[in-house]
Amino acid sequence: MGGLTVVQDPKECQVKTMTTAAMDITNVDKVLSTDEIIRFLKFLA
Repeated sequence: MGGLTVVQDPKECQVKTMTTAAMDITNVDKVLSTDEIIRFLKFLA
């Protein structure tokens, strides 16, 4: 429906469970570091 899936880079996570689960069940559009996610969200605003 035009959505976008962004997940935190698993290499950066202390607990990778949520990130890997999201990557397993959906098509992920972007895998970004925390800093990159912040910049991306600011860009969308």
